[in-house]
Amino acid sequence: MTNHQGTFVWYDLMTSDCKAAETFYRGVIGWDAKDSGLADRSYAILSVGPAMVGGLMPIPEAARAQGARPCWTGYIGVDDVDVYAERVKAAGGAVHRAPEDIPRVGRFAVAADPHGATFCLFKGNSDQEPAPAAPGTPGHIGWHELHAGDGQAPSPSIPVCLAGPRPKPWIWARWGFIRSSRRAVRPAVA
Repeated sequence: MTNHQGTFVWYDLMTSDCKAAETFYRGVIGWDAKDSGLADRSYAILSVGPAMVGGLMPIPEAARAQGARPCWTGYIGVDDVDVYAERVKAAGGAVHRAPEDIPRVGRFAVAADPHGATFCLFKGNSDQEPAPAAPGTPGHIGWHELHAGDGQAPSPSIPVCLAGPRPKPWIWARWGFIRSSRRAVRPAVA
């Protein structure tokens, strides 16, 4: 998986019922799920034809014990997960899962901005890029929008840590599955 600095590079669905989620997304969006083959965890790869679009996994017990509910999480590509985890903390965010390796895949950490919006930092083991889907290809992530905090106080974590100087007034990201596979950002709307 390639490492596009500061952009979403992967998505995971953590859920309490993987089989039901697999059935739902296959029926609604047309995704297939295939076991990843990881020996130490249950993890399926979601795909549209040959194109991988995300992962599916049960909510880990440690996360469940802390109140985690089913959710989608975006992975943001960085060139050094450990350095960026420290930058998140320095900017007022939190690191919920310290940087660690995923065998044969890469290194990641689970982080959150000061408002509590969770995201993962990721650096892949390979710079080989998967074939991109054409814009508008059904079944691919196409929009990212974050709704967090009170809407009045911008969170410094992501712009300062990942995108350099803060854009105005803030970058929001939301999941969109069916439309375009192009990334887009827009200013927050009051």
